[in-house]
Amino acid sequence: MIWPSSRRRFLSMATVAAVAGCLGRSSSESPESPDDETEDEPRDDRADDTDEDCEMETGEWIGEAAPIETAVERETVDDVEKACAGAAAEAAFDELNERTDLDLTDRSWIEHGWTNDGAYGARVTVVSERDRDGTVVRCPDPAFDVAAARAALPAEVTVTLHLDGADEPHECTHEIAFAALEAHRD
Repeated sequence: MIWPSSRRRFLSMATVAAVAGCLGRSSSESPESPDDETEDEPRDDRADDTDEDCEMETGEWIGEAAPIETAVERETVDDVEKACAGAAAEAAFDELNERTDLDLTDRSWIEHGWTNDGAYGARVTVVSERDRDGTVVRCPDPAFDVAAARAALPAEVTVTLHLDGADEPHECTHEIAFAALEAHRD
């Protein structure tokens, strides 16, 4: 098992997942939220799967695939480091989506975005969740394999961020944290 680079980073990631219980799916400034969904009525992405066990390997690692590079254009951003970390997470997620047999877009059980434990980072998170009665409300597709996803996820992403009006692009490189977590609603 590969752990985040520091105990503080690990605890920060674990705390965010435990406290939030429901992490954001993307790093966008205005997250999408369909009008017909509420926190009390989670979307069940398991399709016809009725397995209430929803067992998966849990833990936190760093992606294992070869690093990638990407260039991103943005009009303006309030925080260039935050935008760069979010772009790294998005590129890593897109690469994972390309390398797996499942379409991972618009799934409630897999999320990507930036983290901040004193410095911005990038992560992809898979979540299984039960409500207070123990009923599964979010569960990865049974065909999703945590170990295979970890192996397919880039270890790091280098982003060249081109901002409108900036003389020079901003470049950042982020390790890609990968977490598979079980959450429980209280």
